[in-house]
Amino acid sequence: MPKCNFVIRYDFVSNEIGSVQARGRARAKDAECYLLVTAGSINERRELENQEKEKFMMEALLEMDKLTEVDFDTKVKEEQARQLENWKAKQRNKSTRNSLIEAKDVKVYCRHCNRAVCDGTHIIHKGSNYICREPSLPDKCEIVFKRPQVYRTTDNVGLLFCGDPTCRNQYGPIIKFKKGQEETGYGMNVKSFLFDCGGGELRAISKWSKAPFDITEEPYA
Repeated sequence: MPKCNFVIRYDFVSNEIGSVQARGRARAKDAECYLLVTAGSINERRELENQEKEKFMMEALLEMDKLTEVDFDTKVKEEQARQLENWKAKQRNKSTRNSLIEAKDVKVYCRHCNRAVCDGTHIIHKGSNYICREPSLPDKCEIVFKRPQVYRTTDNVGLLFCGDPTCRNQYGPIIKFKKGQEETGYGMNVKSFLFDCGGGELRAISKWSKAPFDITEEPYA
């Protein structure tokens, strides 16, 4: 990015870091940076809040400069320990919530036609993908192969659709895993399904991470 001598932001405000970065574009000598927003608008309020946060940030940096190397290292380690404990607490809460329902008791259905797909034990979290290992899934679905979308560790080689010809709800991509033990997995877009978590009532789940049952984790490089 070349040095700018005139920067104008028009009705756009992100966070305090974004405000600092925007001014950082005006690096030429005698450069100027302006923000145009409607008086009394949400963006004006955000920018004023960002200015306060930036002030606190600068004060914190000045305080950090006063610390010795040993004190600075101690404070960093204390903060790391605090953040780790917060993360562990969240994981414990998540585990408690998920353990209330066993995966074997969860049934997965097509969101559009309620066609049975698999049960919760067949859902696997592999790397960044959620796939289904129900052995009979290919027989229940329509598989359409296409030109591969190539990524570093996987290729998307096709699409999986509901096997009901009057439905054809798209379930997710067909994924070829290239690292470690090679496998072709059937990707599962959580918004394509409904879940019976016991009691016969079908419900949607907005994200796999919010699933109320344990999903098997499988590491993938």
